[in-house]
Amino acid sequence: MSLWIGLEMLVYFGIMAAAVTLFWVTDVAERRRMSAYAVALAGGTAVGFLLYTSYANRFPVCDALSPVWFSDAVLGGALLFGAALASPVDWKRRLTLVVGTGLIVVVFHGLAWPQCLSRPEGVSQEVVDLWLSHVREARPIYRHGWRTVVGVVALPLTGLIGWLLLAWVNRRDPDKLRRTLAATSPLVAAMLLLLWQTRTGPAAQMLGAVGATALLWITVPWVQKSKNAVLRTFGTAALVVFGMGAAVPFASNFYPKEKKTPAMRAVDNANRQCGSLWGLKPVAQQPKGMVFTFIDLGPRLITVTHHSAVAGPYHRNGEQIADVMKAFRGNEAQARAIVAKYRSDYVLICPNMSTATIFRAETPNGFYGQLSRGRVPGWLTPVALPQNSPFKMWRVKH
Repeated sequence: MSLWIGLEMLVYFGIMAAAVTLFWVTDVAERRRMSAYAVALAGGTAVGFLLYTSYANRFPVCDALSPVWFSDAVLGGALLFGAALASPVDWKRRLTLVVGTGLIVVVFHGLAWPQCLSRPEGVSQEVVDLWLSHVREARPIYRHGWRTVVGVVALPLTGLIGWLLLAWVNRRDPDKLRRTLAATSPLVAAMLLLLWQTRTGPAAQMLGAVGATALLWITVPWVQKSKNAVLRTFGTAALVVFGMGAAVPFASNFYPKEKKTPAMRAVDNANRQCGSLWGLKPVAQQPKGMVFTFIDLGPRLITVTHHSAVAGPYHRNGEQIADVMKAFRGNEAQARAIVAKYRSDYVLICPNMSTATIFRAETPNGFYGQLSRGRVPGWLTPVALPQNSPFKMWRVKH
């Protein structure tokens, strides 16, 4: 069902499919489990695609449940179900069937949907360089501050400890041990994917919660066997705090927080004020038009005013995102051409907003840098806003 919402769990479905099929290869009695997985995968995906897929996702897009992943899931599920029905006695023939199924799905995907052989966002390298590489959740976990790292990794790491402890408990039972290790593998994959993008953190935390529960399930009874009431009480409480992945984040609250500089406080104020109804009210009172503004402001602008915006922080806006980033980074002539391309009626900036720090740091003499210093070209006319407004706004002369 999570595929109906997004593709975030797709990698883990692949790992689970590998585990289920390998169990069947080593034990033909696993045919019922594999056939159930195959039916759930194909049938569940089909139901979601037919009932919940938007019109936009009925095209062969790569970033959501579309004909691409629908066909892959149905084909793979049907082939796995057929293999389960056959279930040859010889394990080598079962392995051949599994490998053949995988190759058929891979070849089908490559021939039918070659556009989906790269990253699912489908954005150009230019968009990655100009925008996506600056998005916090799209950065690797090691590019964040230690507090963020602790908050994201604490529960998955605790869960991994729990899974490994459960594997140790089951070490004398080969069947239980392999099942435990198989169930651990999606969490390991999620933690490794944190080295690619931090947005895999929620999946890692969800998968880690099961291992954290196993940690408590095993360790709390050990503590409860103690004859010391104090040890039983406080030991259990400590294990619960640690087992929920809360110990390290809680301890980090006692570490002195970094003092914010005046520049950091200015960014916080701008982020808060420029998205507020109070801040946007004077903008909304201007005659309706197309507003050329920061990407992050686009969704809020079209929600609470009658204006339109060029782009929002959604990767399907790839061309528009690149144009907005180039306009504010580039020279005045380039900015004018891009603003005219979208028939924009206004140019709107929020000085000190997080996006603005990118322009100021990487292209201090670009179009945004000039506007922020009061160097306004002749094709822009100032729009009168309240003195305490967080915005600066200009009307475009056509």
